[in-house]
Amino acid sequence: MSPEQADSLIFDASVTINFLGTGIAGRLVELLGQPIVMADRTFREIQRHPIRGRDHAAELDELVRTGFLRIETLNSDAKELFFELTGDNLVGGLDDGEAAAIALATFKPQSALVITDDRKARNVVSQRWPQQGLAYSIDLLVRPNIESTLSRPVLADAVYSALKHARMRVPAINRDWAVKLIGENRATECPSLGSGR
Repeated sequence: MSPEQADSLIFDASVTINFLGTGIAGRLVELLGQPIVMADRTFREIQRHPIRGRDHAAELDELVRTGFLRIETLNSDAKELFFELTGDNLVGGLDDGEAAAIALATFKPQSALVITDDRKARNVVSQRWPQQGLAYSIDLLVRPNIESTLSRPVLADAVYSALKHARMRVPAINRDWAVKLIGENRATECPSLGSGR
């Protein structure tokens, strides 16, 4: 399932931090044009803004107020799964934000896409729920309507900011796109693009 086909996009904490790290999170989620959902436990895990001097709580509250972001409470089944996913029997367990996003998506009646860059979380989902849709933060930023609506310099600055401030992880398949967008010089400042960059 592609991000465009999902009924809702379930953000984990790192993805939310990546979007805040772009400096234009509100504009980006508006352009996505789909419900962005976070579990309340994920929402509470975000403790700071990746860009110094900015207020994460104010930005997230504004996204909720304008309807671009919906916060949901895990039901009893999802809570049980959440505790299982964060437990030590899962080789140390997942962080709360990733576990809550997975648990929320698993018990949604419609098609929900989990957006996570966390390797361990992605492996757990792929092994246990192979039909569950997964996407990276960058998968949302490369969408044609984002590229066509924002000017290239604005998108380049947003991606660079997320890479620099939030250390957004970029899978190998998207690295050339990211480097070409932000430029070789700025790419050298972004370790999350991978070794050798």
